[in-house]
Amino acid sequence: MKKPLLSSLLFVFLFVLPLTAFSQETLWGYSTAPDFSVAGSGGGRTEIAMWVPGDGELKGAKITAVNLPFATDDATNISIWSVPSIEYAAAWLPAKTFEQKYSGKVKGNGYTRVDLKSPLAIPAEGFFIGYSFDTNYYYPICTADGEAKDGLWLYENKFGRWYDYPELGVSALQLFVTGMQLDESKVSILQVQSRKCQKGGEALAELTLASSSAEPVQSIGYAVELDGKTQNGTATLAEPIPSGLNQYGNVAISFTAPKKAGTYQGLVSITAVNGKPYNDHSAAGFDLDVRDELHQRLTLIEEFTGTWCGNCPRGWLALERVHEKQADQALVVAVHQYNNNDPMYCPDYADLPWDGAPSCCVDRTAINIDPYYGEWGEGMAQCVNKYSDVDPTAVITVAGSWADASHNSVNASADVTFLASSPGSRVAFVLTADGITGTGSPWRQNNDLYQTDPNGMGDLAIFCKGGAYGDGYIFLTYNDVMCGSTWTKQTNGSIKDGSVTLSPTTKGATAFAASTVALNASSLMRQAMDYGKVYLTAIVFNADGTVANAARCRVGATEGINVLRQQTTDNGLGTTDNGQQTTDLSGRAVGLKLHGNIYIQQGKKVIAK
Repeated sequence: MKKPLLSSLLFVFLFVLPLTAFSQETLWGYSTAPDFSVAGSGGGRTEIAMWVPGDGELKGAKITAVNLPFATDDATNISIWSVPSIEYAAAWLPAKTFEQKYSGKVKGNGYTRVDLKSPLAIPAEGFFIGYSFDTNYYYPICTADGEAKDGLWLYENKFGRWYDYPELGVSALQLFVTGMQLDESKVSILQVQSRKCQKGGEALAELTLASSSAEPVQSIGYAVELDGKTQNGTATLAEPIPSGLNQYGNVAISFTAPKKAGTYQGLVSITAVNGKPYNDHSAAGFDLDVRDELHQRLTLIEEFTGTWCGNCPRGWLALERVHEKQADQALVVAVHQYNNNDPMYCPDYADLPWDGAPSCCVDRTAINIDPYYGEWGEGMAQCVNKYSDVDPTAVITVAGSWADASHNSVNASADVTFLASSPGSRVAFVLTADGITGTGSPWRQNNDLYQTDPNGMGDLAIFCKGGAYGDGYIFLTYNDVMCGSTWTKQTNGSIKDGSVTLSPTTKGATAFAASTVALNASSLMRQAMDYGKVYLTAIVFNADGTVANAARCRVGATEGINVLRQQTTDNGLGTTDNGQQTTDLSGRAVGLKLHGNIYIQQGKKVIAK
């Protein structure tokens, strides 16, 4: 059974707003999700019906098309119909008030849209709408999770009777409707997901919103009740919620955390929608974890991908989202090893247990998960939120500079401070490049979705029939492309681990590591590269191989950490004879510099040797 989406949730509003006739076509049903479950009846002639009310939001509305769900593509002799009523255990239906045959192809395990020859008015008293078809498949009944009176009626061939089946959920049949009576704005908060924060600092939370509005939702005003105080703010949605029934979206909000560490319970309510006051009397609760100190932790996502992989555009889209929207939470390393004639192919990386492509490892803990669907089918964004909220055991300062004018290798260094003792820790370095794209056949990306119906595919529709990338071969711009690391492939095919063992690793200690990382890029990739968009990532591993933390910096001659030799002329106050002031990372003047520690001199980071 597929996991249901949020469409089965009910929204409760304690106020009345004027209704607006919504002229645009919108989707209505007891479920408007793109997925559904299936149940068995033995195949043969299958007949399914559900009740459509004629009041409320559907008062005066008309049905222009239906979305028929089918478990397989072998359905034939299809009929769409409506009747005023169905009697329990009756062997017959009243005279049909509407019927339309359909003889076209259907999509198995998905929806098939069928336009009605003329709009079907929904009577004020309501009616049952159903569909019938023949199939050889044993599980032809398509349902969704939810509860609704008369939401699912089935004709039992075995008994020759109609029966109400609420225990199976509701019918997955969907209707395209015009003239619905929708509020101008009708929005509620389904979920609040907060992130841990530092006392007195900025706190962040993501709201999952549900809307049944006649207008797209572009912004909200909000009120946060926390620690006996109320804070107000406004937030703009990165992607507006479309107008229509049962639409969903997300928005990030910010507020100030309490000044004392601890766990707080808060409430969030909506005060405005699109700049207009909104009296949402319901409030969503959340817990806020406030810390004395907050240390950044970046989740490491390693992806197995390649240009010959026809499913990999799905992974590309998912990790582009992470790259753009969650750069403060995660680092991506895209390992192009699916096919060795990929212009971005690089053999120099850890030998990970990939099981097909696209596939991801997250912090070397979640292994072989789909980059689009994530660890639990809810998307990679939720996976990132989970792992980035884990407390780090180390914090990292990383620096890299080109070792030569030809950009053949990078001088890499990392300063690792341990927040908890972690014996056996080590650090590895990785080079990645952004903005990689090219033309011609070597750069063609296979796309297996190009013949897929975009209906119900969400943001993957751009790769489907008629989409912006709706061809069998497409050209993309790639970010986070791995192009060198401290793992190197040997001539015998084995992988040499060039990670550096860290010492000391006791709590509060700082360990220093340095390495030279070769840029291993094909001539085609070098032609496509902007050397100003090459990045160095330092990954600190725990003794068990999981990731403690990661950090990234841009590679550049002016960004590297220089070497500070001990000055015999230092006057002990952090100033040398040539007048150079030296401070530690907190800005305090220092005299004697400890080997391996990082200091600031003339505004630049230097390492004491």
